Amino acid sequence: MKEKDETHLEHFIYTLPYFNSLSINKDVGVTVTDLEKILLYIPAKNLDMRARAGDPIPPGSAMAQAIKEKRRVVRRGDKTLFGMPYIAACCPIFNETGAVIGGISVAESIDCHRRDIIDP
Repeated sequence: MKEKDETHLEHFIYTLPYFNSLSINKDVGVTVTDLEKILLYIPAKNLDMRARAGDPIPPGSAMAQAIKEKRRVVRRGDKTLFGMPYIAACCPIFNETGAVIGGISVAESIDCHRRDIIDP
């Protein structure tokens, strides 16, 4: 990977902790990856996908699909994987020449939305 691309990804890593503050319910998990592995994962309070820096991007995951197809992917998951239903949105990260160099995602528990509907 080119040094500029690494620097570009480092900027995403630096800003990732602020994403929770920007989210409406302030409880999202966030991830930054390069093309092969997770660089940083910050779990939501109510949803821990048990990902760690250095873990490979799971084949068939929304992140893998977003990187491969060079587009935003939104996917719902049931509770079998992480103990509660969730929704994840993943986007590829492009460098200045338009090549995909990684991805970024947010994920949150669908239960958070259900609570808001039941108890606004």
